[in-house]
Amino acid sequence: MEAPDAAIMEQRWGFLAPWCNVLQYRINYRTLEDAPLDVWGGQSRALHVMLPRRVGIYGEINDERSFQIEFQNTREALSLLAAVEHVDHMAWKFLLLKYCGVDLGKPGDEIFETEIPVRFCVLIESQAETDLIQLCGVNQRRYMSEGYVNTLGRIAELGGLGKNADGVDLDIPVRVIFNSTPKYDVMNKLTIEPIQNLVNIQAAEKIIREEWESYNWSLENQPVDSGMLRCTLVLEPMIADLRVFGCGNEIVETMAR
Repeated sequence: MEAPDAAIMEQRWGFLAPWCNVLQYRINYRTLEDAPLDVWGGQSRALHVMLPRRVGIYGEINDERSFQIEFQNTREALSLLAAVEHVDHMAWKFLLLKYCGVDLGKPGDEIFETEIPVRFCVLIESQAETDLIQLCGVNQRRYMSEGYVNTLGRIAELGGLGKNADGVDLDIPVRVIFNSTPKYDVMNKLTIEPIQNLVNIQAAEKIIREEWESYNWSLENQPVDSGMLRCTLVLEPMIADLRVFGCGNEIVETMAR
């Protein structure tokens, strides 16, 4: 990206810097591992997102209120980035590079020159499957910060969406990456923890589906306001290789539904 272009991008989109800073050290663009060839059209790379954790890297425990604020900020930051991509793909890449700290290579590199689709793979900590409901469930429609709504409106305006134009619904694909690495106890026996985590994730997926089914038939489900964008993180089947647990392809496909 040439310097003049960067200066223009900075002037036009720099207001999103605080939101992008939320995602620093949380997002990277890398190879999809354990993914079937038909996932996202065979795309070999995707943006991977590490969601906030209740327990820090040094074992410190974050209080619930601080965690929920950080989690909502992360969810809204992802949605705002997706909204930018909808109106300006180069701006999306600029923000990923400059403010989110995503390594996209250098000008001329294949990665740098390739378009980056709006698709997120999320990594969640063990026993945090309820956070998946907060990410992709109906709460993202019910609880929106004022700063998020105002920023979304500004993006729509910069994208040339007139105040009287029909609102635009944006669905943002999200997949959970299930850590299928086997775990062993002190007796070197395979534990059930990974399988239990998988079951918990599937239970969360079911709750999310039921939430949206109920929401879509309720009065809460209103059209997008004129001149506005509305972003929804949509959960798709998880990415998991269960063959390490002795599961055949048929079982893997059934459990991924």
